[in-house]
Amino acid sequence: MMRATVASVMTADPRTVRVHTPFKEIVRLLADNGISAVPVLDAFGEPVGVVSEMDLVVKHLHHPGEKRPGFLVNPLLRRRWRKAEALVARDLMTAPVRTVDARASIQDAVNALLHEGMRRLFVVDGGKVVGVLSRRDLLRIFRRPDRDIARDVESGLVRDAHRSDPHEVQVDVEDGVVTLLGTVPRRGDASRAAELASQVPGVVGIRNRLVPTVDAIDRGQLA
Repeated sequence: MMRATVASVMTADPRTVRVHTPFKEIVRLLADNGISAVPVLDAFGEPVGVVSEMDLVVKHLHHPGEKRPGFLVNPLLRRRWRKAEALVARDLMTAPVRTVDARASIQDAVNALLHEGMRRLFVVDGGKVVGVLSRRDLLRIFRRPDRDIARDVESGLVRDAHRSDPHEVQVDVEDGVVTLLGTVPRRGDASRAAELASQVPGVVGIRNRLVPTVDAIDRGQLA
């Protein structure tokens, strides 16, 4: 049984631009590919920023050639003027770009998205952009078929983790909810089975109906 990593759910080979990519080329790239942001790469191919639709629409706030105020105290207004006047990605981009390692866990990526309040993270491997991870990508894992989830639970938990007789444990999955039925040697085995089953990609919930036979015998509840 494998834990899901960022690489397993990301959208691979995302579109990128360079620091000197022109404004209109970025607009076309976003529109033609149905995306809302693109990472900006430096001369070494490493991400140094990101240009989003929001960075581009600032252009509407000020007309070309409009005289810029000589002194702007507000940092937000200074950034808006800079983006409105920008002609290439280097001056449009927001930096630094938020990234996540391709080998990171899904939990780490979700925590980063929630903490930063972001819509996406760009995925890196060895400093190079290899993918993009959006909220939609993270939801895709819950579309796994129930039969695939059941197969992973059976092979990962019953045969490998617990060395139990596969005929003594039944795994049922419906709408991503895993029900564990049957017997395991001890109470701790039942708890551990539920814990490990919950780590299978696509699991929505666990119903643990496993009976710990040894603990029951010790309590005199079984003959």
